[in-house]
Amino acid sequence: MDNKRLELERKIIDATEGLLSDEQISLLKDELSRYPDLQEGFLTIMNQPLSPDLYGETGDSSRHQNQISNILNEISELDKAREDFAEITIHWFRRYAIAASVAILMLSSIFYLSVDLDVYYDDEFIISDIFYPDQPGYADDYLIYLDEISNQ
Repeated sequence: MDNKRLELERKIIDATEGLLSDEQISLLKDELSRYPDLQEGFLTIMNQPLSPDLYGETGDSSRHQNQISNILNEISELDKAREDFAEITIHWFRRYAIAASVAILMLSSIFYLSVDLDVYYDDEFIISDIFYPDQPGYADDYLIYLDEISNQ
């Protein structure tokens, strides 16, 4: 890209921001005659109405500042209330989570132990049944083998 073109684009930006004097703007217009696309863009930008002309004067901004500060205060109060709610929720969740887990443990143990009330279970049988459910071992196979031999 042409260095002169880049320099002109920078000058256009400075002109639109009001950083150039009247003499510099007239020199810029003369230089832009060699770049018609840049000249057209520059004229379009410079012919835009200023924002106070479009929207009128803003007036007293202190009223708006007060409204904004009121809104920010309300937001901070809501955030504080939300934090309090979160703390309360966490506190009660912990209490009920522990209670619910204890209740589930008790119910599952009651159901597990109440399956066969007629049969006596000793601790060793219960532990082996918990850790090794329905898995015949070598001892079971050996006992079955001994029963078969004795019945012959």
